[in-house]
Amino acid sequence: MTNRCPSCRKVRIPRPREIGVGEPFVKCRKCGTIFVWSRRNEWGLMTAAEQSKYIREMLMCPLWWGAASVAILCAVDWWRFGALHYLRQPLLVLSVVGGSIVLCGLVIVAKMRRDIRRSARRLADPQYRDQLHKLGILKDAE
Repeated sequence: MTNRCPSCRKVRIPRPREIGVGEPFVKCRKCGTIFVWSRRNEWGLMTAAEQSKYIREMLMCPLWWGAASVAILCAVDWWRFGALHYLRQPLLVLSVVGGSIVLCGLVIVAKMRRDIRRSARRLADPQYRDQLHKLGILKDAE
């Protein structure tokens, strides 16, 4: 699924996730039109449900990495021994899976914190708030 400019219909970029933290608008590279991109929003403008959904989606990534590490361990095990030798060693499996989940979790949490800090900085800027108000994203001109 792609996002098209409403003026020139140029394909912008594929939509990343369902909900993300960032500027809720984009500027078309071809014609310069600024238009609302509803899949992203500033952290301070998200509802509690949207914030919760964003956190849940981001924290699913470490679990996928844990599952992928088990699959890789099984493939290496099968290729090396012709049987699932490593999986009979629970400490090894737990350390590989746990390590990949923790490492990916730390990276994801750092990214979330960075995105939320950037969002707070943007929302503190009065010119940016005026731009959001003109686009109809910010309902009141606080």
